[in-house]
Amino acid sequence: MKHIHLNVLSSAILLALGNSALAVDATVTTSTTVNVTVTAPKPETTTTTSGTTTPTTTTTPTTTGTTTPTTPTTTTTKPVVTDSTATPSTTKPVVTDVLGTPTTTKPAVDYSKFDAKAVTALSLDDVSKLTAKQIAALKPDAVAGFTAAQIKNINPDAIKGFTAEQIAKLTPEAVKGFLAEQLRALDPNAAKGFTPAQIKNIKPEAFRGFNAKHINKLSNDAVSAITPEQFSLLTRSAMAGFSAAQFKNIRLEVLSSLNASNIGGLSREVLFAFGLDILTHLDIKELKKLTSVDVTAIFLNIDTSKIKAKDIKVYLPEGYSVNEGTGKLTLPVGKVTLPPLTVNINTTINVNVELPSLPDLNTSLNVGGTSDQKTDILTQLNQTLVQINYPQFTVSQTDSGIMKVAGTGSSKGVDLAFIPDQDKTETVASDVAPGLYTTSGGHLVLVTTGGIKFTLIAAPQDPVRLANVLPKGKKVKMGKKGETRLELSDRVISGLFDAFVEPAPKDAKPGVTVQGTPGVDEVAVVVYEDGTQQKMRPCVQDQDGLVTAKNFLSDASKYLKYKFSADGNIHFLYGDVYFISKPTFDIQINYTVPQARPVINVLSDGKQAEVINEDGERQVFNLEVVGTSSSYQDE
Repeated sequence: MKHIHLNVLSSAILLALGNSALAVDATVTTSTTVNVTVTAPKPETTTTTSGTTTPTTTTTPTTTGTTTPTTPTTTTTKPVVTDSTATPSTTKPVVTDVLGTPTTTKPAVDYSKFDAKAVTALSLDDVSKLTAKQIAALKPDAVAGFTAAQIKNINPDAIKGFTAEQIAKLTPEAVKGFLAEQLRALDPNAAKGFTPAQIKNIKPEAFRGFNAKHINKLSNDAVSAITPEQFSLLTRSAMAGFSAAQFKNIRLEVLSSLNASNIGGLSREVLFAFGLDILTHLDIKELKKLTSVDVTAIFLNIDTSKIKAKDIKVYLPEGYSVNEGTGKLTLPVGKVTLPPLTVNINTTINVNVELPSLPDLNTSLNVGGTSDQKTDILTQLNQTLVQINYPQFTVSQTDSGIMKVAGTGSSKGVDLAFIPDQDKTETVASDVAPGLYTTSGGHLVLVTTGGIKFTLIAAPQDPVRLANVLPKGKKVKMGKKGETRLELSDRVISGLFDAFVEPAPKDAKPGVTVQGTPGVDEVAVVVYEDGTQQKMRPCVQDQDGLVTAKNFLSDASKYLKYKFSADGNIHFLYGDVYFISKPTFDIQINYTVPQARPVINVLSDGKQAEVINEDGERQVFNLEVVGTSSSYQDE
């Protein structure tokens, strides 16, 4: 049922009553012949100016040319629309807005009143125009009316409106309509609603849309319904969402569909739960296609009490070997994935700190990551500093994963803080000597005595202590590339820290102070409660998100190269033009509604661009041309 605003309805009633009054008056005072039909939808009562209620009926005046009383008679004539002079008219009644202004806008549809039949009756065109807000307004029982064809036509942005309660009411047949881009846009919490019958019916191709957050919200029962075809198409990053409890519910016959493109994404928790029963169900041909990144991601994280070094030998790709006695893996040159540090979020990190997964430097390149003081990576790092003539510095790792470098002796008081760039951790050839150098982007690179090359990213020395100097209730969020987002009292900023930890001025109070000109030379100074400080410069709040947005640009093919420098700037080679994108500090939250993917827009003056992330948050960048391709240097 359509609802018309009260003022619009009142105007329509007054117009009808006014026409009726004019027509009756004409029968009493006019001496000319007038043929007029006055109609009303139904006989009803009207109130005179004196307040007396009298019945009204439809009448036909006598056309004698003189004033003659007429006897009211009821008529069944089809209502005729009349104009302001009571002359029959074909003009449609005018609809007005709340101010009485004519409008062509249709009254808003109240989707909260829909039932399942009303939803089923929606045309595909109507469904394609639904918004997230309208989807959210539907009652769960009404959602049961959606068909597969309708689901397929819902805009991905509108899919965000679904709740877990609504998802649970979709029929198993309806979920066949989901596309990958729609499931990608689904609120992860809504994934809780999927039932086993629904999961089984989702098309395998659509499973590509699930990410780790979606997977993590599926019930154990829902996970048990995943088919081999669906499992094979889950992305590597989505695999990280499975918990050990969920993974136990995956049928063994499904595990054979794990492949080289996704098995490396399984979490350490899941891999540590692997036994020989799981290992023997894996496809050997697929495992032999694995790169160093995935070989280490899998076999450095298994439980050696369940799976021995000799058990994995048959699964290793060509060029890899394992010492059955010590468990040491020999790898070709290439990127590796170190076992992640296990952080107790309840005791080590407070609720106002969000950290990326960081490598555990107390592990090794042995099967299961097992090590002793002779083989662990932390020992290698300290041995390396001695060998390259930096014996006065010592490397340690904090409970939160930060790699601290502390000066002793003549270098006492010179302290630095880093995290390893996990995407650039790799093994090197045996003839590469240990050493320390700086890249063109300003990053430190350290090659260890054990043949592992680390690219180091400056980081806050202690994220927990950093959170303690923020206004009460404000949060710290650090990305895997060191991007650190701080919530201040009046703004939200994103920046990269300087590695050096310095003594703060004696009168400096704990907290964060932003200095300089916005968008030009702003620097944030963080003073910790122990009297030390670090500086932070603007950076993009999500490097991976910026790359994704760049890849979707219509001229993406013209962006030939790019690199993120240690000072927070991004260097681009666009055709033959070399330009630098300089981020500003501020993150504008709730700038737009959440969207399916991050986007980049070049602003009208051509000297600035904006990045809007999936959460609808905006960050502005200043663009500066600095040269041509001949002056661009790779990392």
